[in-house]
Amino acid sequence: MNTRNRRIGLLAAMLVLATSGLRAEMGSGSYTNQFTGDVSLWDVSGTYSESFGGLSLDYILNMDSSGKFTGQGSVSLPSFSGVDLSLKADYSFHGAVSTAGSDVRVGMTMKMKGGGEIQGTNFTFSASATENLTVDAANHQLSGLVTGSESISIPARHKHATVPIRATVHTALPAGMNGTWTLALDVSPYGNKYSGTGSVTLSSGKTLPVVVTGGYVPKTGVSKLTVKGAGINLSLTGQLYNGQVIVQKLSGKALGQKVRK
Repeated sequence: MNTRNRRIGLLAAMLVLATSGLRAEMGSGSYTNQFTGDVSLWDVSGTYSESFGGLSLDYILNMDSSGKFTGQGSVSLPSFSGVDLSLKADYSFHGAVSTAGSDVRVGMTMKMKGGGEIQGTNFTFSASATENLTVDAANHQLSGLVTGSESISIPARHKHATVPIRATVHTALPAGMNGTWTLALDVSPYGNKYSGTGSVTLSSGKTLPVVVTGGYVPKTGVSKLTVKGAGINLSLTGQLYNGQVIVQKLSGKALGQKVRK
């Protein structure tokens, strides 16, 4: 055997020993992993501002752990069909976050109602709009298409006008929201089984509790864990070592988004 082959053989033996060391451990205690990139989770809760169809919107969005959200805000409209006016109204909306391929989608439906005066005459305003957006992580924004219509009625003059809404929007995500999330687990062994608790912490600062169950395979040193909480159902396969899970496979769903590694 030449020197090169001896080195390769030694390296292979070291790798086997290292792997054997990892296989020897059944998890017990605390383990923490941080995920980002292709394994991101987005909590789009926060404060937003955007404009389309002559409307200026400011709103607060609140998302739950299933990915569904509601919100409310205010809308202003300085002019309509070339006529100056002064409109400020409150509005509400609802929607959900989902996954399509590698894209994280944000869809919402908005309903607006209000009124004001045009040259001393009262008018009513209404609008409906649907936004179909995608998380643009590189530019830290939500981007996509908004469609709908807006209408003004002047009852005293028996006038009514409706115009369509169709625009591309780019809305900045709240500061600090980057899709990174942390999985913290605290497991206790009994036989070759696990029980425990943990949490999922999002880049928004929100922390969601989870319950952990699973088992350990002594022959391979692999642990298989199920992580469940409100809106969270994940399956994790890997080796528990040195305070982290060396992840071999991660799949499931959380916050309305598919998770896969």
